[in-house]
Amino acid sequence: MCRKLSFVAESLTASALLRANQAKYEEAEKFARDGLAMSKRHLSASHPSVARATFALGKVLEDRGKYDQSFPVLEEAVRLQSRPGGVTADLAASLSELANSHFYAGHYDISESLNQRVLTIDRQLYGERHPLVADTLINLGAIQFQKGNYTESEKFNRQALDIVQSWYGKVHPETADAMTILGQSLTYQKRFDEAADLLQQSRAILERVYGPVHPRVAFALNELGNVAIRQKKLDEAEADFSRVVDIYRSVYGDKHYQIGIAQSNLAGVYVERKEYSRAELLFRDSLQIATQKQRRRVWAATKSCPARVVCRKNGFRWRVRTLQTNTMRCISPSRRQNSERRRQKSKMRLRPQV
Repeated sequence: MCRKLSFVAESLTASALLRANQAKYEEAEKFARDGLAMSKRHLSASHPSVARATFALGKVLEDRGKYDQSFPVLEEAVRLQSRPGGVTADLAASLSELANSHFYAGHYDISESLNQRVLTIDRQLYGERHPLVADTLINLGAIQFQKGNYTESEKFNRQALDIVQSWYGKVHPETADAMTILGQSLTYQKRFDEAADLLQQSRAILERVYGPVHPRVAFALNELGNVAIRQKKLDEAEADFSRVVDIYRSVYGDKHYQIGIAQSNLAGVYVERKEYSRAELLFRDSLQIATQKQRRRVWAATKSCPARVVCRKNGFRWRVRTLQTNTMRCISPSRRQNSERRRQKSKMRLRPQV
C-alpha cells in the first residue's frame, strides 16, 4: 500500500514539473500541492517522496515568480535532504533551486553563498570537470554579471566553457551555449570583436544542429544583436533582433512572453535611429504581452531593471516603458535540459532532481 501511494504521489510530482516546463503554471502548482499533501498524509516525513514533492512545489512557485513563497518550501526541501555524514545529488538540486530563486529575487549575496555550497557538493560527487560543476560556475558567473563584475563573470564563464568543451567537444550545443554566455561577459567589457567571434561560432554550431529556426539559435542571435547595437551597427542589430522575433513567433505563436522581450530589443534599435513611432508600437505590444504574460517571472524581471525611453514626435513627449532583460537565458525550468530556460531573464542554470 505504501508503495502504491508513493507511486501516486511521485506521479503528481512529475506531472507538476511537466506542466511547469509547458508553462502551465496554475496546473503545475495544483499538482505539486496535491502531491505534497498526499505524501505528507500517507508517508513518513523521512520518505524520499516527501522531499521530492517539497522540492517540486518550491520549484513551481519559483517558476511563477512567487519567490517569497518559494524560499521556505525550498529550505524545507534542503532540510529534508540533508543527511548527517553525506551529501546527495538531490540535496545539491534543492540548494541550487533555492539559489536560483534568490537570484531571481535579486538576493545575489545569498544566491552566491548557496551556489558555493552547490559547487563544493558537485566537486565532491562528480569531480572537478563534470558538466554540473560547469553549470554551477555559470551560475556564479551570472551573479557576478548582475553585480556588474564582468571580469569576475568572465573568469567563471571561461572555466565553465573549458569544462563543457572538454566533456562534449567543440561543436556540441552545450559548448555553443557556454560560448554565448562567455560572449555576454565580453560584450559588457566592450571587447566586441572577441564577443562577436564567440557568438558567431555559437550560432553556427546551433544552426548546424537544430536548423535556422530554433530558440537556442535565437539565444545566440540576440547576443549578436546586443554586440551590434553597442557598436552602433544598427542595420546588423535590426537584422539579428528581427530574426529573433521571427523565430519565437514560429516556435511559440504571437503572444508568448519571449516575443515581448525580443520585440523590446528590436524597438531599442528604432529608438537609436529616432524612429519613435515604430519603437512605440513595439513597446506597447510588448507591454500588452507582459501584462497578459504566462509567467510572473518575466514581469518581475522588467520591474527589477525598468528602462524608460523618452521619445519625441510632433512636439509631444511619450514615455515608453520597455521590457528589457540582460539576455534570454532563462530563462524556465530544468537545469540539465534546454539551456534556453534562462534566456529571458538571467543566466541561471536550473537543475532537476535526480
